[in-house]
Amino acid sequence: MPRIFEPFFTTKTEGMGLGLPLSARLIEQMEGTISATSDHGAQFTIRLPLRATSGEGR
Repeated sequence: MPRIFEPFFTTKTEGMGLGLPLSARLIEQMEGTISATSDHGAQFTIRLPLRATSGEGR
């Protein structure tokens, strides 16, 4: 769990280990957060701001 957002880390035989790191980077660029837990399967929580906070009026 501590390495799941690390680029190129994977536990699978196929794949490059870039999906979660890319997702985390995009979410962080939108001033959001992503977290993961694994009690009975994987659960990801993504939080994004409701309004633009960097002066963009979209």
